[in-house]
Amino acid sequence: MAKKKALQADEIINTIDQIYKQCSIPKNLQIHMQKVAAVGEILCEKWEGTPTPNKPLIIAALLLHDMANIIKYDLVTPEGIKILGPDRKRVEELRTLQQEFKEKYGPDERKANIAILKELNIDKEIIDLVKNLELENALEIQNSQDINAKIGMYADMRVGPNSILMLKERFADIKHRYKERIHKEFKNFEQLEYALYKIEGQLLEHAPISPEEINDFSVSLIADKHDAGL
Repeated sequence: MAKKKALQADEIINTIDQIYKQCSIPKNLQIHMQKVAAVGEILCEKWEGTPTPNKPLIIAALLLHDMANIIKYDLVTPEGIKILGPDRKRVEELRTLQQEFKEKYGPDERKANIAILKELNIDKEIIDLVKNLELENALEIQNSQDINAKIGMYADMRVGPNSILMLKERFADIKHRYKERIHKEFKNFEQLEYALYKIEGQLLEHAPISPEEINDFSVSLIADKHDAGL
């Protein structure tokens, strides 16, 4: 029997609502990924440099980059529940879903995310880009010529739990919410943070837009196209 053709970027973009439904992705997580994809699209649309970024690849990867993040949700504290947005009324249901994800994929949301993408038969190039977007790769990406990864990582780092944030605000949020995890997993966190500022500068040299112009309003205009419910 012939191997089933992997899902390509355009197919993912056109069927993302069905993919989210199939994988039981919480609404606030859908909205987050849609916003990140919208930031990536803004940068691609503004791009005037070479090489040209692969816009469908970037958007598809960003629409899928956090599929398993329910595994690391804080579904206990008031602060964690507040972040859930429209899903606040579904806490018990989400706790059950979180346990199901952990039992099926394990406790590491990054490994789980890749497992889900492989289950969905996502094209390898998209999966490879998703893998490359982890913060631990920031220094390598800063020093590379990989425009797709630079745009993807920067886009992810501009979207907070409930709004578009400047890098300074985003890192403050990360340090607050994941203090123990950062201390445990990253010995060079300050270097990674600095690398993101360098990546921002690299990108804005070729995309005539200021960081302030990437905001909730400009992002919502694009994210609405993906029916994120904004």
